[in-house]
Amino acid sequence: MDRIKKELDLYEGESVTINGLEVNLLTGLYLSHTFFKKSEEFLESIDKEKYCLLAIDLEHFRLFNKLYGREQGDCLLKKVAELLKKYREDYGGVIGYFGGDNFAVLTYLDMDRFRQLHRDIAKEVAAWSNTVGFLPAFGVYPISHAVVDAQTMYDRGTLALKKIAGNYSKRHCIYSAD
Repeated sequence: MDRIKKELDLYEGESVTINGLEVNLLTGLYLSHTFFKKSEEFLESIDKEKYCLLAIDLEHFRLFNKLYGREQGDCLLKKVAELLKKYREDYGGVIGYFGGDNFAVLTYLDMDRFRQLHRDIAKEVAAWSNTVGFLPAFGVYPISHAVVDAQTMYDRGTLALKKIAGNYSKRHCIYSAD
């Protein structure tokens, strides 16, 4: 059984449905459809104004795969997923993997925790490459009283990411409609 699981883990794009929830085999995280569904359920049980959705991107990940190989890239994705699972265990929320180098976290809004998570992910990246171009970037969508659906929250988090793409001195951006 372990051998089969290890072989299945090699396929980033593959998924499995467990109890009706679609999970990526490489990371063990919810895929987008399931992430959005679980996020909507989670949002019903919390004080929304204290939470946010993080869109996380490992910049230039395709180049990372070309330089270090896909196997090493997959190992890095697994490490990031492990850090996110630990984060969820410690602070709650919902986490997902959207393919490539894209992750999402619906969690309590706490910039100090986000900075620590960023440092933890950056440390994993540095284990392979100390090149600043591969560092994670966080797009933060604070949930307001005018709640939109989880998919729109993620989209807005990715819009915040676009504002800091390639800016290696600023690694997070809070969404603004401006």
